[in-house]
Amino acid sequence: MRKRSSTSKHTNLNQCCLFLPVVKCHFEIKDSGPEEHADMKLMGCLHRPSSRTGMNRKVGAVLMVVGFLLGAASLWAHHGNAPFDMTHTVRMQGTVTDFRWINPHALIHADLKDEKGQVANWKLELGSLGMLSRFGWSRNTVKRGDQVTAEGFRAKDGSAYMCLVSIDLPNGQSMRGSP
Repeated sequence: MRKRSSTSKHTNLNQCCLFLPVVKCHFEIKDSGPEEHADMKLMGCLHRPSSRTGMNRKVGAVLMVVGFLLGAASLWAHHGNAPFDMTHTVRMQGTVTDFRWINPHALIHADLKDEKGQVANWKLELGSLGMLSRFGWSRNTVKRGDQVTAEGFRAKDGSAYMCLVSIDLPNGQSMRGSP
């Protein structure tokens, strides 16, 4: 058996591993016929890190940090029921002014009269579209101008914002708005 250096025309390897250029490779060649069909066995490779490796690590680290920061913003955005007073429900009647079938939560805007007789445009937050679909909702369940009775949890800050638990529609049907 004879050894050949990686500089041979029969060793078409410029790299043994991804991003790590080969410094020196040795192959063992069995003389079993013409050189084109000779069996080669890789005996060992020595590597040295290239400047591309360091650059790839830096780019990877930057991309990971950016991804984390973008993901963290969406974690803060999803608030659950924290802004609502979950200990007291309110029930109000009024007229739907807008219905938005959007993610992450569908929204109804309605001019509702509170317990003091004051009318305000309320934002009623519903559950996710998947959950609402299981409850029988569609994008056509509520329309502008519908007279409704809304029941839910009012915002802790006193604003005209409610987590909708249920809504009574003009056809007499009562629909759940959140779990």
